[in-house]
Amino acid sequence: RMACLDRRAMRLKSLVTLFETADAQVVENATVAARSLESIELCADLQALNAAIPPPQNAQTAAEVQSIRQMVGLAKASFDLGKNADGEKVARLAVSKAEAIDYRPVQAEALECLGEGLMNTSPKESETLLHQSMVHALAVSDDRLLALATLKLAFVVGYLQQKPEPGRSWGEISLAALQKLGGDSSHEAELFIVMGANELAIGHYAEVVTLVEKARALWAQLYGPDDERVARTHLNKFIALYELGQDDAAYEAAILAEKTTKASLGDRHPATLYSRVILSMAHRELGRLTTAIDIGE
Repeated sequence: RMACLDRRAMRLKSLVTLFETADAQVVENATVAARSLESIELCADLQALNAAIPPPQNAQTAAEVQSIRQMVGLAKASFDLGKNADGEKVARLAVSKAEAIDYRPVQAEALECLGEGLMNTSPKESETLLHQSMVHALAVSDDRLLALATLKLAFVVGYLQQKPEPGRSWGEISLAALQKLGGDSSHEAELFIVMGANELAIGHYAEVVTLVEKARALWAQLYGPDDERVARTHLNKFIALYELGQDDAAYEAAILAEKTTKASLGDRHPATLYSRVILSMAHRELGRLTTAIDIGE
């Protein structure tokens, strides 16, 4: 249990360290990065913790694992705050060091971290890294990391590389791993968003609406209706309804997206300004050109 809490404390410490020297980019991403911190609820689940692979058996390996996990925490914090070059540098070092020791759990963690960080810039390399992470996680029966790696694979393969069928398969594996763990509502909601993105890429807009609504319901129950994650579902729903030609319903989704993003991130946050661009588009489609221009300006 203490090891579980220590890993989450390391991630928090890394984030706070970066906050101490924050620039405009860090401030912009601070709220979302803070909300990406892992919950400590798992650390109270003794059955799940006891089912995990045992810790390293000698002090030297244990110290190396601790050091690598600190690097992973710092890399994840850097990626979350938009410091991608810094995050990649630290994550690659973590992968290199993890490969040098015989402890597959930390190898899986480092590979997943780098794979996630490279999703949008190098999707093919990201796919390779996430697949390697998944294999290590499977080998040591780490179902939580297996669920996480396959969730990212569903996004990288299905959406970023426009391969919906393999993307769906990775999503199904992620969902199965979650169910084996007893469920995780936040992770499940993220999976619905990824599955929705895959359907969006191939023009299955009605399916997108259904999936993002499932995500919205889960996140609203967990974090409240004004959470930034809920705002994302309204934006995704707007895109799908817009493509379906349901202008009135799309307008309502745009209204909710702007309202929720503003409540969650503030009036001047770039995500709030983007939601107003979406709202301007909705007014334009309804023929309210003056209002659309006013909002756009």
